[in-house]
Amino acid sequence: MKKRATISIGVMLLLFMSGCGNSQQTTKASKSAKKSSISVVRVKSKVFTDKTSKTSETKHATSTSASASTRSSVKSGSARSQPRVNTTMNLSEIRQGFYGSLLGEWKEVATSVNKHNGKGNVWEGTRSDAKLTVTDTKISDGEMALVRGQFEDPRGDQEAYNTNAGRQEHGALSIDGDIGAAAVTYCFYPKGVALSGWGDKVPTTIKTDTERIITRTSNNSYVKVFERQTTATDAGHLKSTMALNRIKTGDYSSLNGTWQNGQGNQIKVHNQQMKFSDFGLMHRATPGTITKLKMDVPSLDDSKGSPKLVDGLKYHQQLTQKTEQGVSMLGSYFSVSGSSGGLYDVVFMPAGENADLNNGDGSRDRIAAFATQNEPKNVSNNKIYYRVN
Repeated sequence: MKKRATISIGVMLLLFMSGCGNSQQTTKASKSAKKSSISVVRVKSKVFTDKTSKTSETKHATSTSASASTRSSVKSGSARSQPRVNTTMNLSEIRQGFYGSLLGEWKEVATSVNKHNGKGNVWEGTRSDAKLTVTDTKISDGEMALVRGQFEDPRGDQEAYNTNAGRQEHGALSIDGDIGAAAVTYCFYPKGVALSGWGDKVPTTIKTDTERIITRTSNNSYVKVFERQTTATDAGHLKSTMALNRIKTGDYSSLNGTWQNGQGNQIKVHNQQMKFSDFGLMHRATPGTITKLKMDVPSLDDSKGSPKLVDGLKYHQQLTQKTEQGVSMLGSYFSVSGSSGGLYDVVFMPAGENADLNNGDGSRDRIAAFATQNEPKNVSNNKIYYRVN
């Protein structure tokens, strides 16, 4: 595939202000791997030709903080990088209500309870029926659940309220709330972080060299300690629902639901339409849609629904499909008066596939939507969308 030297307006502004970041080299692999399971929706630009006008024009154009790394073209004989699966506890994502970094199998290794006999909390063995279940958006021990950052009663008997945003102390994260009359807590301990505040006689069955989740309810001060046994990769959870062959034709039904990134932006997908809360084309929010193979940004349209020149920028609505060496691309471009436009990519990454994108949780389906220079190589974690419902 021939490489076009296109420059994102957001990247040019970033480079102008803070200097260019270091690019990363694409990992080379064997000649036998020639396919990349990535579908790309591309909004491609013309090239800046007037450096003098570039500075003034980019003040009004996209401010998307995309990566300045240059990516290599997809060539015959090169292979995609191995997917980098997030197998470590990600406290930042957990605080936002995303639990993909916790996927896998967990085992109860200790309990503690106050029997009100004057001995206070006493550590005990485990229960045979104890189980911790984890999905992308929910954690439950059967008695208390965290659902997208909010406590819920799994049985639906009690009202949950007052969930806090979480606090980090001594390397661990605690999230508190109330379910009915009981105060409840989830504590997340990454590997290597010692337990703190759980008494002097912590059982030796609780290991520090593994990840742990502790749940506590004020009802008899009951405490349960779970340790990770397997990750999503070990447990075979690399299952994708993305249908790339349909996506490249404008059928997005395999993505139906709401997707959200770490910046709080959302993509709501229903059959043949993707609704973006912000395309990131201007300093102000630019919400819009991609319907089948057509892009529409109402704030940049005239009264007839056709693109118009806004602050020197004009986008093009029609997307064209192109497939080369296993990569599907739907492309258009936008231009800026006296300068170039920018490159905008929407990248669909099935679980287990990462290609040259080195960030994100490779055990989950992901969408990345961002402005960049040339091909996407390094995408900020907070720009990657995960399905939340």
